Amino acid sequence: MKKEKLNKLLKWVNDQDYICLDTEARGKYFGFLHPMEGLDPYLSEIISLQIGNAEEQHIIFGTPPKELMIALRDKLCIGHNIKYDYKLLYVATGIRLEKVFDTMIAEKLLNNSSTTIRYGLGPVLQRLFGIEMNKEIRDTFKQCVVMDATQIQYSLDDIKYLDRLYFSQLKRCKAKDMGDLFSIEMDVVKALSEMELNGMHLNEEDWMILYQENLEKEKILLQKLSDILWKHKKYQFFNIVEKKCLLNWNSSLQIIPVFLSYELDVTSDKHKSGFSIAEKNIKKYSENEFVEIYLEYKGVVKSITTYGKKFIGKYKNPITGKYHTNLTQLKNTGRSASSNPNLMNISVGGPRKCFNFVNSAEEKYYLVCDYSKQELCVLADRAEDHSLIATLEAEDAHEETAKKIFKEKYNRKKHRPIGKTVNFAVAYGSTAHALSESLNVNLDEAQSYIDLFYKAYPKLKPYFEKVYREALRKRFIRLDNVTNRKFYIDSYMSSDEILRKCQNYPIQSLSATITKVALVLLYEFTKNDDRINLIHVQHDEIIFEVTKDYKELESQVCDIMTEAGRKFLNHIELKVGSMVSKYWDH
Repeated sequence: MKKEKLNKLLKWVNDQDYICLDTEARGKYFGFLHPMEGLDPYLSEIISLQIGNAEEQHIIFGTPPKELMIALRDKLCIGHNIKYDYKLLYVATGIRLEKVFDTMIAEKLLNNSSTTIRYGLGPVLQRLFGIEMNKEIRDTFKQCVVMDATQIQYSLDDIKYLDRLYFSQLKRCKAKDMGDLFSIEMDVVKALSEMELNGMHLNEEDWMILYQENLEKEKILLQKLSDILWKHKKYQFFNIVEKKCLLNWNSSLQIIPVFLSYELDVTSDKHKSGFSIAEKNIKKYSENEFVEIYLEYKGVVKSITTYGKKFIGKYKNPITGKYHTNLTQLKNTGRSASSNPNLMNISVGGPRKCFNFVNSAEEKYYLVCDYSKQELCVLADRAEDHSLIATLEAEDAHEETAKKIFKEKYNRKKHRPIGKTVNFAVAYGSTAHALSESLNVNLDEAQSYIDLFYKAYPKLKPYFEKVYREALRKRFIRLDNVTNRKFYIDSYMSSDEILRKCQNYPIQSLSATITKVALVLLYEFTKNDDRINLIHVQHDEIIFEVTKDYKELESQVCDIMTEAGRKFLNHIELKVGSMVSKYWDH
């Protein structure tokens, strides 16, 4: 860009109160290196940057000049899914956008509901203003070398209506008194962007060892299943002459008859076949020798599928050598979700331990910090139940609950696990039916545990009933009364479903908000410190990559997370646990 033209553009930028912003990108290696080219910031290059407002739009071809990025850095930048632009621009220029407003996130906050609403820019503009946009042109950028007139106009149109959308959202935000929520979530965009950019380190040698171990377990378990059926004279499933089992153990249709041959009730009105052998439907029969081994087999198969060798080929970034998840910022309760790869799905134990720095040349560690019993603490605080608060402040909260339920019959080994399950079941809005399946007890016994729980903590039920009554009256669930996050009730939702959501959603939501406020504070704390990087969040757990100089950092991170909890809870303090290790395991 010529200096005279750049100076004119810089003057225009400096005169603006806000900037509408969008980028177009293509795969840096024309799709030969990785299928995520054009979407992954490390595998993409900028075709153009568009900045402007309704009256005036500018397009800058290629990587934007550093002077322009410095001018944009402290301006309010408005974008639709601006996390993508933040990452792309940071990788290309090394400069962060410090003030962002994401119109996609804002629209989700304003319409939070189980109803399927499309939040792409085209559908949003069409729904709100009747503006039609041809988004099919977007696919033409994947291997674009020089933009044509149609592509240029499309790119400029992407920012032309953003300020109209932005001001509409601010007006609706004010009417719904959601200003604090908007502020928090816009700052969270930057924290999630940083985590996605930083990625996680996986020891691939350990990963493949785990994979091979699971393959061996699968063979052994398949043989055990066959031997059990033969022992139990289930000859209808064999080639008798060769004593060979004919079943495909991964076919539900073939395995359901096996369960029926044992006279086990696996009926289900939720499946077309009328039967289900999903874990939750057969776990109650785990004392049966066949069912016990079958459940173990299905667990190993799931591990092979989830943590197999394909994981490395599919998800390893060829530029950074790390694994960069995509974090969806807003589920219904405000929680985040992970995909491609789903790092939130990495189970504790062997799979997590493969994320380690054991063989790395770098002297780095995982720092894992998490809130202790976060959702139970939120529940106790919201309901102002001082009996539950006292339980949570005890050395072993699950034991205290079990003692309150079983009283003089209490046996620690037998009853503490029940106390733990009931604690979380109530917090998650579980029914007696769900609890009976979890504990493998009959429905009456499960209901008695719930009744005794409410008797021990008398303010919980009135609190849930109050939330439920308000939801029915206003047709939305106020997810937390601090930020006014709301979940709008659909007309087709049953009263039982609304009741369950009223029980769990506010607890889960305020917990998510606390974690997000901690992320916002931690983003500011870590962004310019080479000793520590934000790399992942898992509900109440935040994970960092740290150097060997971590002792002081560990203490400071815990203090920041504790302070975030204090902003929202009045009657109990959220405790933060921490662990530093070569492994990610907590």
